[in-house]
Amino acid sequence: RMRATGFSLWVSSGADATWPPPLGRFHPVSGYGRSMSRLRVMTLNVGSLLEPDWDRRRHEVVAWLQRVEPDVVCLQETWENGTTANTGGWVIEQLGAPWSWCFGGHAFTSSMWPDPTMRFGSVIGSRWPIESFTCHRLPVVPGAVGMVADVPWELLHARTAGLDVFSTHLAP
Repeated sequence: RMRATGFSLWVSSGADATWPPPLGRFHPVSGYGRSMSRLRVMTLNVGSLLEPDWDRRRHEVVAWLQRVEPDVVCLQETWENGTTANTGGWVIEQLGAPWSWCFGGHAFTSSMWPDPTMRFGSVIGSRWPIESFTCHRLPVVPGAVGMVADVPWELLHARTAGLDVFSTHLAP
């Protein structure tokens, strides 16, 4: 059974901002077709490549997202290759307009996955346009072996609705 987690991100301005911000210093996110005083962010490791039953589970992921109604979604363990569309992008596209998304990923080592078109990483989805994004491959400790050395661990950064959003997939 799948479990989803999420949290709310309170947006405040000023160098002396406190956490959580006092009500008098709270500023709503606005200017992108939707105004709110709270931003709902959800993160989920979807395991779309290495875990079984993705064709069934992806519909459960979409159902959870529709139920929770986040504004920004970070999905880890998504993938794409020369013949298969991005698995995280597929999930976000099922949510309909006005969602947009970006993907950041890299290839596995050839000893783990021989298809050079395979990219494995994270997706950030947003109810607002993705203004920009970058993906950084994360280093592993020298001498790492097996899965730690073979998987392309990454940090994906996206700018959306004037906010910086980060999603990462770290080595165990």
